[in-house]
Amino acid sequence: MSDTSSPKSSLTGSKDFSSGRSAQASSSSVGVDSSDRDQEEVRVTAPRFEQWYDTWDSFRASLVEYQMRTSQFSRGKGHRSGYQPLGTSCEVILCATVMRFPEMHTFRFCVTKHKRNHNHKLSKKIFENYPSSRKVTDPDVLDLVEELIKVGDKPKKILKYLQETTGKRIILRDVHNLVQRIKAKCRGSGTVEDRLEAVLRKFCSNRGNTATVLIDDAKRTQTITIQT
Repeated sequence: MSDTSSPKSSLTGSKDFSSGRSAQASSSSVGVDSSDRDQEEVRVTAPRFEQWYDTWDSFRASLVEYQMRTSQFSRGKGHRSGYQPLGTSCEVILCATVMRFPEMHTFRFCVTKHKRNHNHKLSKKIFENYPSSRKVTDPDVLDLVEELIKVGDKPKKILKYLQETTGKRIILRDVHNLVQRIKAKCRGSGTVEDRLEAVLRKFCSNRGNTATVLIDDAKRTQTITIQT
């Protein structure tokens, strides 16, 4: 294991811990524009994060718990059109590196840098509305949603079920995206012809099973006969 790896996580988030404000205002005895307002610089300081971790899994688990507890989230690196980022230019960052633990002479994960000052106001409500916070990951819930889709339930009914079951601020757009992902998974990859061929080949791989496919002059399938 190399001691030069440096996982980084830029946190943006949403809970008031301690805040300080510095305001600058300029005024004149004449010609004061009514649009002139005090410009406030917000500073919100997040709690410290524990320094040493035995494994990557323990570091990651603690980071996830820390983010949930303090209402902060790792900032995504992608760019979406029509998406307005929150807390732009925020300098909060957390870096971890594999280092030798001096007391035990073993390699462990060490948090080497943690800038904790946010430049924007934070709230739990904002945190709960992040797409990552709204994402449904419980396998049992996803399995039931798949069954609801198969029986033809409408997205609004699925939305109500997810909101009541998960307690998350799921919106209708999340349900539409989830339905599309589940349908794509059920269909599998490839064309209808590819999937049909795979089914028939698997069927014929069992001893005694045969399948006959009859096609017309235009190479369109007319009849499929299977026999066991």
